[in-house]
Amino acid sequence: MQAATAMGEDPACVFKTLMVRVDREKPVCLIVPAAGKVNLKAVAALFDGRNARMIPAEEAEALTGFQVGGISPFGQRTSVPIVIDETASGKEHIDINAGERGLVVKITPEDARVAANAILAPILSS
Repeated sequence: MQAATAMGEDPACVFKTLMVRVDREKPVCLIVPAAGKVNLKAVAALFDGRNARMIPAEEAEALTGFQVGGISPFGQRTSVPIVIDETASGKEHIDINAGERGLVVKITPEDARVAANAILAPILSS
């Protein structure tokens, strides 16, 4: 929420990037509203898995090539599936980390989906 305030943006348009692992095997990148809580069971189900867990910071950094706090879905070192929460589709634009702490790109949800080769899915807890 501090990022939204600092940027003068609607907090509902500021999205964070999280890295998870499905069934201890498959890394997945998630793009979700900054204030949102991820439904890890829903994420696992998208990939025919039983559970999903957050990837530790050091591993996420090695996997993506970005520092935690600056992880972007664009240009990651290792290609992984990317999921954007479906709430993005109702927005004119979303703000997503661009690969460095404090560096953000304002982009339409559709352009983000195409650029990241992502899928849109409901991955937030209700």
